[in-house]
Amino acid sequence: DGKVPASLRGARLIELHLGALVAGTKYRGEFEERLSALLKEVKNDPNLVLFLDEIHTLVKAGGPEGGLDAANMLKPILAGQGIRLIGSTTHAEYTRYLEKDAALVRRFQPILVEAPSQDETLAILIELKDQYESHHNVRIASSALKAAVALAHQYLPNRNFPDKALDLIDEACARARIASARFKPGEEALSEAREATIDEEMVADVISEWTGIPVGRLTVENREHLQGMDTYLSARILGQPGAIEAVIRLVTISRAGFMESNRPAGVLLFIGPSGTGKTALCRTLAEFLFGTADALISLDMADYQDHGAVNRLIGAPPGYIGHDEEGQLTGRLRRKPNSLVVIEEIDKAPAEAIDLFGQLFGDGRLKDSKGRVIDCRHTIFVMTSNLEIKNKNRGRSIGFGEPVPASTKNFSDPTILMRGLSSKLGSQFLSRIDEIVQFNILDHSNLVQIAEHLFIPVIDAMQAKAIVLNIHPDFVEKIVASGSDGTRGAHPMARIVDQLLKGPLSKLILNEQLSAGNQIEVQFIDEKTVLKVNQ
Repeated sequence: DGKVPASLRGARLIELHLGALVAGTKYRGEFEERLSALLKEVKNDPNLVLFLDEIHTLVKAGGPEGGLDAANMLKPILAGQGIRLIGSTTHAEYTRYLEKDAALVRRFQPILVEAPSQDETLAILIELKDQYESHHNVRIASSALKAAVALAHQYLPNRNFPDKALDLIDEACARARIASARFKPGEEALSEAREATIDEEMVADVISEWTGIPVGRLTVENREHLQGMDTYLSARILGQPGAIEAVIRLVTISRAGFMESNRPAGVLLFIGPSGTGKTALCRTLAEFLFGTADALISLDMADYQDHGAVNRLIGAPPGYIGHDEEGQLTGRLRRKPNSLVVIEEIDKAPAEAIDLFGQLFGDGRLKDSKGRVIDCRHTIFVMTSNLEIKNKNRGRSIGFGEPVPASTKNFSDPTILMRGLSSKLGSQFLSRIDEIVQFNILDHSNLVQIAEHLFIPVIDAMQAKAIVLNIHPDFVEKIVASGSDGTRGAHPMARIVDQLLKGPLSKLILNEQLSAGNQIEVQFIDEKTVLKVNQ
């Protein structure tokens, strides 16, 4: 277009491939001979501009140990006149390779090329739109270009413009062409593909597959799914209506797009006695939101109390054992940022872990030991803590050691709750928690419901064998009485069901005393399980 200085008008730009120069040089001197001939030709052509991509590869290129490499051969030529050379490299590789060779670096003028802005990237996409449409035989809507820039900026923070926006458009076009031509081979398929139009929803689908984050609009199906969250959670988590309500409120706000853009999707603190359903609610919430419990990342702070153990979360620094392994938290969040992280027993976390999580909850980002930034803005974090209630005759401490009246059963007083939390976690850390959810101690009716819920898999397994299992109320009461000791909630109940129900049933099955059509009455008589088999 002539938009160059007069000294560059009519110049030829030649790209040099170092790999081609080195290839086939078996004997010493062959590489030097090739490079010398090339540089001589460059000096004899005043209109020639040489371009070398990945210029850091000059260092030690073609030279044996202790020999003359390409960089040393270029130094005297670059110091004189008659050669114009443009090289490109990244800042990290410039620092690692070139900056150490001061004699080589001073022969170049460094120019820092910044990534274009969002507006500039959109202008680039508009200019390249016709080429993508022609190559993929599709039509690209203007809204798709704007969506590619906006979504790439929001969900791909570790990549640069314009590359990440161009990749989004390229893959969306390829998907549309393949989808439209899948069942129509030949020329008919190509003509059909030309009618495909790339819109913002297609770009959002690409982002969703890359990151695992649901980026598209809330469809009718998604809205109905979220509206069923109360029923789903309440059917599986018993006796905690307040906790379920708080979780639903936070998830609804997050999915509606009202959360702060620089913070995680949610930060909750579940606090209450052991066995009240804190971890079970996290597991159930992960299954509801992500369709699988594999989206649950569990970290027990009891495992991170020794000195330096916190480094396992972000990766060990150089010089330490395991420095080449990824962090137990950052590694999993890099692969699946759309997850639910459960931090068990946060009150046992060391001070450095509290500082780490405090930074994470405030910024929504975390840097691992290799300097990579992990985006956690689409992650839900749930911390749990048990209330250690001591016997009133042996002491009057509760929770984190805060003295309270002996009649107190839980943290019913918000002042006592916040004072105990603040003394352990710090007020700044607490200010970054979206909501503190208190779990109630389970009463007798809740424990009965949990026991009946534990019987469901056993009843279903027997029903698959065409055997009916009837459990009497006295047996349920025995399970509740034996499986709840007042300190561990409903945790021991599953073990009691194994001992008193599954064990006796297994003996009948192994001894072939059961057959299809039997009815089994389950009772507890004289301190033992009685199974009455009716034909």
